[in-house]
Amino acid sequence: TMQQSWKINIKDFGKIQQAEIEIAPFMVFLGENNSGKSYFMSLLWGILALGRALFPKNPPKSESYLQCEDFIARILVNDKYILESYDIFIDFFNSILKEKRSYLLKHVFSIDSLNIKELYISDYKRKENLTIEFTSSENTNQKFSSGKNYVRFPVDKSSVTNNIKYKMIQYICWKLLMADLTAPFFPLYDNKRISGEPLFLPASRTGFMLTYKALSSEAMNVWGYDSDINSKFTLPIIKFLQSLIQQKQTKKSKYKDILEFLEEDLLDGKIQTETKIINDYKYYPKNLKRDLPLYITSSLVVELSPLFIFLNSNLKFKSIFIEEIESHLHPKMQKLITQIIIRLINRNLPVFITTHSDIVFQHINNMIKLFNAKNQKELLKRLNFKQEDMLNPAYIKVYEFVIENNKTIVKPLKLTKQGFEVPTFNNALIELANETMTLSEDVDD
Repeated sequence: TMQQSWKINIKDFGKIQQAEIEIAPFMVFLGENNSGKSYFMSLLWGILALGRALFPKNPPKSESYLQCEDFIARILVNDKYILESYDIFIDFFNSILKEKRSYLLKHVFSIDSLNIKELYISDYKRKENLTIEFTSSENTNQKFSSGKNYVRFPVDKSSVTNNIKYKMIQYICWKLLMADLTAPFFPLYDNKRISGEPLFLPASRTGFMLTYKALSSEAMNVWGYDSDINSKFTLPIIKFLQSLIQQKQTKKSKYKDILEFLEEDLLDGKIQTETKIINDYKYYPKNLKRDLPLYITSSLVVELSPLFIFLNSNLKFKSIFIEEIESHLHPKMQKLITQIIIRLINRNLPVFITTHSDIVFQHINNMIKLFNAKNQKELLKRLNFKQEDMLNPAYIKVYEFVIENNKTIVKPLKLTKQGFEVPTFNNALIELANETMTLSEDVDD
């Protein structure tokens, strides 16, 4: 599970007037259409994917940075130092967010006209303190490294320059905020994609799956994070298309059993990658001895194919964003895809979703109830669930995007032992029920 938690604070961003959202392994965003959910998802993805590119190339002169530099200079006398207060590093990262927020928005959304009044991180916490270790560096090729609750710097303490201190500070900031969610600060690249970069599955997946070849020329022209992006698509969508074009199928997926669940219970077959200059995808139905191109398969198959493809690929990602998880799915399938998402979370893969589905939400609540149940073992057996189908309520945060006076306020939903109550869903269902009763009474008369 994630070691860190923090809140992202937003003010006057598109339609969103104000938001304070706590990061968790499972995040669910609800709300009416055009309330800003996709905007927020893209922004959060951008912070995780682009955050390392926001740091200046040279040590800055800001007060927040100089405090970090003085701190590193003081603790260099130790071989190990247990970091118990994180404020100076969070303040430094916030100063960078403030300075580079226009750059961030331009690169994520591919436009110049989008603004944000405030963007900062607050309420940082860790389950266990972070230890900073300094080791002697006899080999100049030794690199910074980290584990679950430590960072290790091989340095010659007698000759630590300001540039080396700056690299340490960047590394600590990234470890504190982004570990467990995205690629490390000094990442590897998989086919020009950062290894560990969060995966983004956009809305309208069916449309993208059926047209990705036609869109490939535009997607292939955008690779770097430092160059200007001139595209009709946001960066998360471009990265989605690039991943489709170039990923490779693997035989060693760590999600093998989840893929089998997808094959057996949802897809009734499997998706195979034909590796070419631009990948091709074919559907193999269970009871048919030939493959089918995606464009003549059901909308369910096309809609779920990206999730199947990426879980079965060589791409490494530390978190996944999925818009409109219920799209094109029958209620039964909405329940099953939610079951898969919960299994991914229990495999330590953070998942962030948007949804309009009361069925998705009811299954989430049911799995929280099952986790809290006194006769848990009996219920697991009776309802045919496994241990990994239950949802620990500590893992989830739910936020509702509420439009008031043409502006959106983001409100956290309260958690009870019965799960979460969603006012907008309940109000719509009550209104529909009242209409049904009124019309039924009239017909009966």
